[in-house]
Amino acid sequence: MTALAKGEGGVFNIASGKESSDYEIFAAVRGALGLSGVEPHYAPKRPGEVEHILLDIGKAATQLGWKPALTLQEGIRRTTEWFQANPRKR
Repeated sequence: MTALAKGEGGVFNIASGKESSDYEIFAAVRGALGLSGVEPHYAPKRPGEVEHILLDIGKAATQLGWKPALTLQEGIRRTTEWFQANPRKR
């Protein structure tokens, strides 16, 4: 937050820092919701469609001293638990 106070703001990627496929994200959400029998339905790929996501967290690490403390799966699990416990705060 000191960096932000000095005017060194901007956009920061807050992520795991590891590549994740669409299916890995789907599987983590499915697991967090306890929907083991649910499978994704795939539409035909579109030109330029993103298959893997990897956000660069270097700026957040350098300017904010931030680093991931949770895995993608744990973050999704905690997020789904929060939304389930707080349905009116959506």
